[in-house]
Amino acid sequence: RMKEKSKSIAVLDREGGLSQSEFLELTNRNNLFTNVSISCLQAVRELQFSGRFDEAQVIIEKVVEDTNSQSEKLVGYILLAELLNKWGSCMPSYTIDVMERASLFADRAVVLCEDMISSHAASEFNDINEILCSSLYWKALNLASVGRLGGCETWSTKLAFDEADKAFSYMSSIWKSSRDNDLRHIQGSMSFVKGIISFCRAIALEKGYLQSSECEGRNTNELKAESLAQFKSAYDSFFSVYGSLHNQTVKAITMICVCCKMCGDRDEALHWSEEEVKARIKLHGEWHPRTKLAKETLQELKGGKEEEEPEQEDVQEISPLDFPPERMTLEIDPFELKDVETLRSAMRMFADLGVVERFNIPKHNLARFVLSVKNSYFDVNPFHNWRHAWSVSLASFIIMTQTSASRLLTPVEKIATLITCLCHDLFHPGVNSDFLIKSAAPMALEFPAPNVLEHMHWNATKKLLQSGSDCDILINANEDEKQKVLDLVHEGIMATDMHTHHRVVDGLTKRIQTAQSKTTNVASPAEAAYDAEEEEDRRELMRVIVHASDLSGQSLPREVAYTFGRGVLEEFHNQSMRERMESLPQTAFMQGLHDPLAQAKAQLGFLHYVLQPLWQKLSTLLPELEAQYLRVVERLDEIDFDNLESWQGRHDGLKG
Repeated sequence: RMKEKSKSIAVLDREGGLSQSEFLELTNRNNLFTNVSISCLQAVRELQFSGRFDEAQVIIEKVVEDTNSQSEKLVGYILLAELLNKWGSCMPSYTIDVMERASLFADRAVVLCEDMISSHAASEFNDINEILCSSLYWKALNLASVGRLGGCETWSTKLAFDEADKAFSYMSSIWKSSRDNDLRHIQGSMSFVKGIISFCRAIALEKGYLQSSECEGRNTNELKAESLAQFKSAYDSFFSVYGSLHNQTVKAITMICVCCKMCGDRDEALHWSEEEVKARIKLHGEWHPRTKLAKETLQELKGGKEEEEPEQEDVQEISPLDFPPERMTLEIDPFELKDVETLRSAMRMFADLGVVERFNIPKHNLARFVLSVKNSYFDVNPFHNWRHAWSVSLASFIIMTQTSASRLLTPVEKIATLITCLCHDLFHPGVNSDFLIKSAAPMALEFPAPNVLEHMHWNATKKLLQSGSDCDILINANEDEKQKVLDLVHEGIMATDMHTHHRVVDGLTKRIQTAQSKTTNVASPAEAAYDAEEEEDRRELMRVIVHASDLSGQSLPREVAYTFGRGVLEEFHNQSMRERMESLPQTAFMQGLHDPLAQAKAQLGFLHYVLQPLWQKLSTLLPELEAQYLRVVERLDEIDFDNLESWQGRHDGLKG
């Protein structure tokens, strides 16, 4: 039943096939930055959780010393200088141990970079001077923090500031000679570093670590005012280049707020604190450690008064019986439902699966669970939002109730599948794990690489279901059953990583062969392929259902498929723009998606190479899903590179 290839697909074949291949193959994701980033993140995570600096130092040294590549060492040194700075800034206060190590790595990066330049061994980098500036940037910031904390064994307070000044001057001289046509971002970075050095000097002077004579006769108030002026200058530069939702802009906002607070200007500090909280929530989400610190600062400035909780739906008013059973169909448009309808229908999924009765789930707990899940998705995400999670859950529900899978899975697997689908993208930040690793995001420090997001989603799900929580829908399950469900949910969420796709499709191929080899009469191909008495068979089927449901968007009615497709394109485009603005290695298949042809190639490639084989094989085992497979084929047939004007699935709102 596989369709004959179109001319447009032939074009993709000639160009190498699926452009998103690194999306599916874990081995294809790795590059110089990603490899070293993962190692550094793992090392810093060990330091973070153990608190044993001596042991962590051995681990960190091993990361960069185990390679013979100078380029990898250089990237490792810079990343560790940055990571340790970020980790320290997420703590209630910096520690001298962390900042001394951060400074040492930055210093090593500068020395190695200079050696590579002098020996002409920097061919792997497009602009080695930019790498040198990055090393000097972190050296200046980290040494200023060392001075602020009173110095250390390697650098006294005065020496730390002297070296920070030298690093700043060196960096400035390189940047001032830059041929970059737009120097605003360079000016912003220079102002920010200068502001940090003045700010740290003010703290050191205030605490008695420095004398006024060591600060060119300036007093604390003068240094604070100087730092505030520099941070405002940095903000103006960054805002003019990047806008408000960028890490550099938000860092400047943070420091303006801190300086205003130190200078006693409470009203101004309150204004900037509110701006910081809004920006960090939109940029990073509620989970980000710096978002939490920003909210604490705002609460303190407001006099310790708790922020009012947004009005939420009354859980007593949410009942599955209020959602008609005839509407539980894949023909429904998730974007036309009211929020309360999505909650009622989600509860109905549990009820109609029979698991509410089987596990004696209290209505209050179920209502709190689905409401908490909904509120754990960010509406700002074009694709990874509550409507996606709800739609994925509905697809799994339909498969488990209207196909022969209903006779193969036990109640334990059914409830685990539904929980997995509802929770599989909790707190998704709108970027992928590779971006979090490359940008050294705090989330990548907290959860293991390379599957940072999947580990985070599972951690959030586990918290919702922990004993004592009013969201615990497994409260009345016996201990063994609850653990089995949790194990399956963990397995299911981890399996949503796209690198499992080929394994799922290959598994379906083998199951089809098994079904075709059997001569005994069975009720359906799936029941010939999977043995309901074998736990591993049921677990594999559950993983298939979760994966297919996660990729069900293009199997839905035309307009729904278009909306989900545009959401994916927009999210990829947004990540690509952030990678470019933050000078990160760019993800190839996310670039240029403002161009309709690039959109068409990305969408057609995913439909042909990924979705069509999956749904063709799944509908062979579960013939009840034939209509979904045919819809995937319809979406595929609509894309003609020679007639893009007729393709209604394109996204006309993306700007280059």
